[in-house]
Amino acid sequence: MVTDEVGTRFPMYMHTAGYVTKPQQPSFNAQRTSNQGIQGGTTLIFNQARHNTGNHYNTSTGVFTAPIAGDYLFTFKSLFYAFAADEYLDLYTTVNGTTRNRYEQTGNSGQHTEIDYTEVVRLNANDTFYIIAHNRNDSVTHYSMYGNENHFSGYLLG
Repeated sequence: MVTDEVGTRFPMYMHTAGYVTKPQQPSFNAQRTSNQGIQGGTTLIFNQARHNTGNHYNTSTGVFTAPIAGDYLFTFKSLFYAFAADEYLDLYTTVNGTTRNRYEQTGNSGQHTEIDYTEVVRLNANDTFYIIAHNRNDSVTHYSMYGNENHFSGYLLG
């Protein structure tokens, strides 16, 4: 067993073959089961967890809350409905309500657009992390994330 800074004990196993497993290591993988419209700034919500070790990802709000301080690996893949070449979709990775990074995606001349993202983020215990998609035309639901064509994952590296 390993103990974290607040005294929580986590099992860690050394197998006879020499590999180490940490079955309670915080991690999640979630998908969206239906389309999600993007109007103004919208938190992307992946409403079905494929796994959610520790239940730190909230499938109702799209927010991950770090159980302990550490470096977390986040990945995201999504397919958005077609938008024109002169249209823009901005994605913001967000820690505790503050933008960490901004990613801009231009339209694909009427074709569907796939967006992929990977980042290592240092979080403190109880920090929140989520992704906001921003449609630059705030008053209109302009883009939509396809249901079942996307995922959001996170894993505590250490």
